[in-house]
Formats: sequence, C-alpha cells, structure tokens
Amino acid sequence: MDEPFILEVEHHGRQLQLETRLLRLGYIWRFAVIVDEIEILFERDEEGGIRAVVPEGVDDKSRRTIDPSLLHSIAETIKTGLE
Repeated sequence: MDEPFILEVEHHGRQLQLETRLLRLGYIWRFAVIVDEIEILFERDEEGGIRAVVPEGVDDKSRRTIDPSLLHSIAETIKTGLE
C-alpha cells in the first residue's frame, strides 16, 4: 500500500500539497512525506502523537533547514486524519 497520494496541509495560511506514501510493515506504519525534495517519515510516538523522523545530516546535505513548524503542521494533519 505504498501508492503515492497528495496530503493537503495548511501552513501559515497557505494550502500545501505534499507527495506522500503510507508504508506498512506488520503493525507498524509510517507516512513518507516529501518536503523540499527530502523524504521525511512520520510515525506514532509513545504518547500517541505523531513525530517526524528527519534523516540524519539532511540539513548539511541540502544546505537549507526544514521548518519545524511545517513538520508540526504535517504531523497535526496526519493525526487529525487518523482520528
């Protein structure tokens, strides 16, 4: 079930459309979301929220930082969709 789909995220008053895939491995699932050409994984954390897993060294490779508030907006959109 890793067919890509578009995740619509509202961030700072703008509607973003981000390419996303749902990755499932048994009982574990992750959403792989493309942000600025970088694949960020979103998964459920121990408290039941959604956390972002950014690949190590991504800021060094891309020469740009990923906006933490954008990651929060994506996580909230995913969490809302799961409820």
